[in-house]
Amino acid sequence: MCRADRLSWPFPLIPMCLLAPSGVRMVSAAERFQRGDSNGDASFDLSDAVQTLGFLFLGTPETLSCLDAADSNDDGDVDITDPLHTLGYLFLGTPAPPSPFGACGEDPSTDDLTCESFEPCPGPPDPPVLETPVSPTRETAIELCAESRYKQ
Repeated sequence: MCRADRLSWPFPLIPMCLLAPSGVRMVSAAERFQRGDSNGDASFDLSDAVQTLGFLFLGTPETLSCLDAADSNDDGDVDITDPLHTLGYLFLGTPAPPSPFGACGEDPSTDDLTCESFEPCPGPPDPPVLETPVSPTRETAIELCAESRYKQ
């Protein structure tokens, strides 16, 4: 017996891809970045500290496309401590920036910083495309189950 045969309406036959548990967060391509790479050149070096200092004190650039990447110490703010943290890691052997450092990834911390774009990190793969459009009705589910039984 097909599982859909046992279901009674009003049980909603909604594709599971439309449902997400409350703890799951959808991540867009723009949210993937490398911590500390404030200039987005896919390397962590002196130029990242210079970029952040220019942003903070010279107004050049006027904006950073990924504030999360510039937040080298991951304290939730882009301030003087970020280029100092970068320089400390590069030249004094202080601890490395928190994750995601050295590879593209999501920000595990909760803060108000955003990442509008970060070119070195490709986005997540495109979601799968359904070949057969499915209407969320009990009758459609029963028809699909019947078809699958004949194919076996």
